[in-house]
Amino acid sequence: MIVVTGHMALEIRDALSGFPVEIVHNARYASGLSSSITAALGAVPDKCSGILIALADMPFVSADDLSAMIEAFARCDASSVVRATALGEPGNPVIVPRALFSEIAALEGDRGARHVIAASGFPVIGVEIGRAAAYDVDTIEALEMAGGKPQTTL
Repeated sequence: MIVVTGHMALEIRDALSGFPVEIVHNARYASGLSSSITAALGAVPDKCSGILIALADMPFVSADDLSAMIEAFARCDASSVVRATALGEPGNPVIVPRALFSEIAALEGDRGARHVIAASGFPVIGVEIGRAAAYDVDTIEALEMAGGKPQTTL
């Protein structure tokens, strides 16, 4: 598993100490989501047939959700995009096949791969995971609603 860090990289590295992950730091994290995706792609081994892109601010995505998506990707022999859905609407995470890596690596700014996927012509398999696919933590209020506590400074 590859974890891309940006803001608070040292704290994240410390929190993941002892877990079997490869940490890749994205020094360009302030330029937007695409730079983190590109950083991850640079660390993907050649033998991987796809990449699962999961956002760190989606606390309700479970290991079971990810397993269901990985199973769907394996069943299609890595020839489709697998995307989490919330009541049929596209969400995150997403698994993209290797054939789309070069197009995704060309992304810039605070954009994900949604438009690349739409233009790719690849079949898209939706895996329904409910509200987890649409709930992200972008505000203090959302963090508290998800059960988290804002960091306080002294």
